[in-house]
Amino acid sequence: MHSFIPPSFHFRGLIKLSFASLCLLFPQTAHAGLDLTFTVNMSEPVIVDTTGGVPRIAVDVDGVTRYGTYISGSGSSALTFTLTAQMGDLDLDGVTVSSPLDLNGGSIKDSAGNNATLTFTSPTTSGVKVDAPSLSMNFVDGANGRYTLNGTAYTNFSSFLTAAGGTFTRNSIATYYDSTGVMRTASANQPRLDHDPITHQPKGLLNEPIRTNLLTRSAEFDNAAWLTNTRATITANAATAPDGSSTAELLTEDATPTQTHGVYTNMVTAITAGQFMTYSVYVKNASGSRQLNLQLVNTGGAWGVGPAAYFNLSTGTASNVTAGSTASMTNVGNGWYRCILTSPAATTTVASTGAKQVYLATGNSQTYSGDGTSGLYIWGAQAEISNFATSYIPTTNTTMQRREDVLNIPTGSWYNQNAGSFYSQSSWESYAGVEYPMLFRFDDTTNGNRWNLFYAQIYNSTGIDGYAGGSGHGSFLHPSSINGSIKAASAQTTNSANAAFDGTLKTLKTIWVPPPVTQLVFNGTYAVKWTHNTKYYPRRVTDTQLQLLTQ
Repeated sequence: MHSFIPPSFHFRGLIKLSFASLCLLFPQTAHAGLDLTFTVNMSEPVIVDTTGGVPRIAVDVDGVTRYGTYISGSGSSALTFTLTAQMGDLDLDGVTVSSPLDLNGGSIKDSAGNNATLTFTSPTTSGVKVDAPSLSMNFVDGANGRYTLNGTAYTNFSSFLTAAGGTFTRNSIATYYDSTGVMRTASANQPRLDHDPITHQPKGLLNEPIRTNLLTRSAEFDNAAWLTNTRATITANAATAPDGSSTAELLTEDATPTQTHGVYTNMVTAITAGQFMTYSVYVKNASGSRQLNLQLVNTGGAWGVGPAAYFNLSTGTASNVTAGSTASMTNVGNGWYRCILTSPAATTTVASTGAKQVYLATGNSQTYSGDGTSGLYIWGAQAEISNFATSYIPTTNTTMQRREDVLNIPTGSWYNQNAGSFYSQSSWESYAGVEYPMLFRFDDTTNGNRWNLFYAQIYNSTGIDGYAGGSGHGSFLHPSSINGSIKAASAQTTNSANAAFDGTLKTLKTIWVPPPVTQLVFNGTYAVKWTHNTKYYPRRVTDTQLQLLTQ
């Protein structure tokens, strides 16, 4: 009596296998391919007959039965099966392979015609994970990112957008940091894949609101636009600026005792009471140990007390900030800091001539006796009507406006109107207020039908909500901060919706109507935003998978 030893399994693959919209995680070595491929090891060579049907193995993918289908190995003891995930499949805690092998109308026999033993002890597959979104945009994976649509991979964003029928618009130039920490300028309608200027790590797709730099000659402090050099001199093109050009200028104090030393410009600005202005300049120590003083002089009465702050280039901290104003310093590498002062206007003025001052300082005082040699490198001045700083907008002889970034992708075959799930990792810089900066949203161009992820300034929370036919069907909130980041996921179908934030699962909503939507939108309103990656699944994934997605 001939008998077979029960089959064993060998999984071939990578720690991370990526293709099309399918991503599989393996506990073994790296491999990339379209399908999850695994080998069933028999105790001796076998003959596989597929005349009546093709043998297969049942694989549980988070409660859904899929099948790995036999593809090769007849005449040997190693049979190869492949599993093709369906769009929307998601199992991040490991699939389960079920005994026995299913002949499915075929046969597996040895050379003597004996039937093979089909039962087996299920192998450990907790490391075999399936992640198959129908739309995926990863803006931090590699130089060009990773983009997939309905099982097709695109190595660059423009080809992905063409395939999806999407658009990216920003009808102006805009700046960002590249992977070496150098500031670059993107042309109109070119997406910005931003990086941290210090760590050089990718931050994602940058979206910002519309803003105008109200200062002319923003990097030319020796120009007549900067009306007065007060007991100081300007040396043009004296050092390498944050954008890699040799356009940084040297501000050197003279030896006048007990006086101020700096440069300023007058600017006619239409501003109303309560509006905020943010004034910023890039600064680097040149010689000596001077601090920087920024001030909005109250010529014309717009700022009342004349808001000011001091910036210590040794410690990277701001101090002596005028009450009602805020100040901060951002390290942008190579000794450069962006020094930022924000203050609200105290009075309503139609055309206030306000001086924007850049002064050297010592001991938190702009009045001191100069030594004739100490100085600072300065570059990239910006004044914008805004309550937070946005990316640098270079100017020459006129003011310059940076338009809003907008990414729009129409819903299509990748989207399911009746049931679906999304995942998004995002970060942002906002302000204390009452607005709701949207991180992304599905909508029909109105607020009446939408499903979106946002930061709620008024609640200091990140949120997800849904509206159908103008009626709200629930929201999920998670504590957050003005400058924050989040991993968020949500799933919906009729009368079943939930969300998870950073590994925390929220409470199931049992009254919910999926809204009819026509587009997926990312824009820059009310905040500076970075999208790391976003995925969409055309089915309602389980709450367990929502939580795992955001861990």
